Amino acid sequence: MDIKKFIEEIKSFYYKMTKKQKVVLFSSFTTLILVLVLVFIIGSRVNYAVLFSNLSDKDAASITNYLDQQKIPYKIVGGNTIEVPRDSVYKLRLDLAAKGLPSGGVVGFEIFDKQNLSMTNFLENVNYTRALKGELTRTIENISSVDSARVNLAIPKPSVFVDKEQPPTASIVLKLNSQISRNQVYAIQKLVAASVPNLTPDNVTIVDSNGNLLSKKQNSDDEIASNELKYKQLIEKEYAHKIKDLLLPIVGNNQIVTTVNVDLDLSKVTQKSIKYDPNSVVRSEQTEEEKNWVQTTGGIPGVISNIGANQPTTTTSPATATTSPATATAPTATVNQQGPLTSEKTKNTTNYEISQTETNIVEPLVKIKRVSAAVIVDGNYKYDKKTKKDIYVPLPTAQISDIRKAVEQAIGFDPKRGDTISVVNMQFESTKPKQVSVVSNLSQYYPILKYLLSIILLILFYFLFLRKFIKNVLSYKKGGIAYQQAQATKAYAQEGVESQIEGKSIKDLEEEISKELDSENLLDEKALKDKIIEKKLKEEVEKNPEEASAVLKAYISSK
Repeated sequence: MDIKKFIEEIKSFYYKMTKKQKVVLFSSFTTLILVLVLVFIIGSRVNYAVLFSNLSDKDAASITNYLDQQKIPYKIVGGNTIEVPRDSVYKLRLDLAAKGLPSGGVVGFEIFDKQNLSMTNFLENVNYTRALKGELTRTIENISSVDSARVNLAIPKPSVFVDKEQPPTASIVLKLNSQISRNQVYAIQKLVAASVPNLTPDNVTIVDSNGNLLSKKQNSDDEIASNELKYKQLIEKEYAHKIKDLLLPIVGNNQIVTTVNVDLDLSKVTQKSIKYDPNSVVRSEQTEEEKNWVQTTGGIPGVISNIGANQPTTTTSPATATTSPATATAPTATVNQQGPLTSEKTKNTTNYEISQTETNIVEPLVKIKRVSAAVIVDGNYKYDKKTKKDIYVPLPTAQISDIRKAVEQAIGFDPKRGDTISVVNMQFESTKPKQVSVVSNLSQYYPILKYLLSIILLILFYFLFLRKFIKNVLSYKKGGIAYQQAQATKAYAQEGVESQIEGKSIKDLEEEISKELDSENLLDEKALKDKIIEKKLKEEVEKNPEEASAVLKAYISSK
């Protein structure tokens, strides 16, 4: 390719351009340069993302020192937040985690990685307490609601006397990023108590950064009231969902409002009953008889026989006889002789095999005493052609009655319990829904979007400016087809005019000029030539319409 010839052609093309074409050319090149600069700026711009936030001064210094060693660009925002290029965030977090950063400003059990042989027992206990506090701090900070935590432990020395031994205690200060629930507070208490020997959850005190006590003990009355409210709201919400799920397919969306009120009974009742079987079987039977007689006295006269009947009597048996009369003794007196029967008593005792039934009934903890439901339903709308508006049409009474029956079935209506249901048909206020602008999070697609935007800008620039410019250059380059056709047509028309003039006599020209003067009252040689050229062009167009069309397009594009 001959460079000099190409430069000469460009110069020739530039000198032949009109002022308007030159302005368009310079504007196109200026726009191209601006687009290229914009693409370069967007492509070379570093998109930063947060690496770590809420860092302590020690952790921030350690992390920035590591980034400087690795020659990674970073920005410090707010003094405790470090930002790095977005595509390096996750890798840097893994690398820093391997180095134990950020440590949160506390020391864990890694303090024992380097043992000192000269360490005393006191220093070892101090380091153990520091390590335990650090590990508890890191564990608590893993909770989503906690930004940072500070743990203090008071572990007394063990005593040989049981009555003088003191329990350990703990205090925790939390910096929260959102509201923390009572269950989460109790979970932290249990967590700390399980990590320290002999520490109970009641001895763990938790406060927030504003000084509010979070580990407040609740009495039984408060817990009962809290549970009752929680159960009440849960059951009411469940009933309302049932009613809406039942009626939405019938009345449509945004056409129903439901409110349910439930009265609960949380009292715990235990009933115990014992029933005995009257038809029992005899297990044992005992009979006692008692008879009384009058005692009389008798025998050999003497002291004993002279004792009255009310004196105690004894009975003696006869003496044993022997063969020696010298040794024989007199016989003994006999007393308490049986008299007549005075009384008689009989006692019968019968033992039965007892059959009994013992029943223990524990009523449920949550008992529904009463349910009240209120349902408001919108009506129908009919379009009026005259007013060109929607006219409200109330629901029929039969349909409202059917809705009421459906609601009764949904909530388990019980008239004995005192349940009430109200179904009202009212016109809802028609409000047009507000258009909510939804802005999608495109940060993760930013690297792709910036290159895509650059490509789109280049394509637009090509179709709006560069394409037309290239077309003009190719069409009017010297020696081009369109240029030759335009020159040939112009020369042909000019030659036709001249030959038309030369081929006619003066008398014929005078007659034609006279006619022109009679028709236009104007004598102008240029106008006469234009008329002849126009006539000649019309004839050529009629003979060769396709070539004339190509010439005309080339002529229009040159303007």
